[in-house]
Amino acid sequence: QPTNTPVPTATPKPAAPAAGPVATPTPTRTPTPIAAAPSAPAAAAGITKGGSLVARIAGDPRSLDPHVQPGAGELIYISNLYSFVFFNAKGEELECDLCTDWGLEDGGKTVWFDIVKNATYSDGTPVRAKDIAYSIKKITGAIDGVVSPRCGILKEYLATDKDAFTVVDDNHVKIHLKAPSAAFPWWLGVNYCGIVADGADREVLIKKNNGSGPFTIK
Repeated sequence: QPTNTPVPTATPKPAAPAAGPVATPTPTRTPTPIAAAPSAPAAAAGITKGGSLVARIAGDPRSLDPHVQPGAGELIYISNLYSFVFFNAKGEELECDLCTDWGLEDGGKTVWFDIVKNATYSDGTPVRAKDIAYSIKKITGAIDGVVSPRCGILKEYLATDKDAFTVVDDNHVKIHLKAPSAAFPWWLGVNYCGIVADGADREVLIKKNNGSGPFTIK
């Protein structure tokens, strides 16, 4: 007698392998925001005017005439009371102080300057090109025979075969030299070579300054 054929049963599907362990994310540090440095004020904002400069010196000034000062101590006030043709701001850099432009002619034997138009002395008188000529004459002894102990060397550079100065107008002056000189402009930036008004009296300058620098004495 035939036997019953067994009914095949479905083979269970193997379960999917369990997923491996999930890596826990490592927390990262949130950067601390850094405030941006404030930008420098625009040059158009201008320089704050007014205020006082307190300077300590060893004794009372012997004179407020910039051209007769022999020592470094006087620079504390001379450099703040007067302006100069050039200003030696740092290192070997020359900047215009009372000039807006300058250059050479005649193979370097003539130095010309364009003078600023808005500079005034402490009494309100405008600075003019003729003041540059007068100041250098005074420094070199051509006015009253007194040669500046610090800047009198300028005399050695000036032309002697003709007038060393040509004042073109209120804002232009030419200085004629014996020979081209790279040193001459540097002397015009020395703080003992301050510019004074045309005709400034030495005796008056002893006690009363009349410079065009940023400060005055009250």
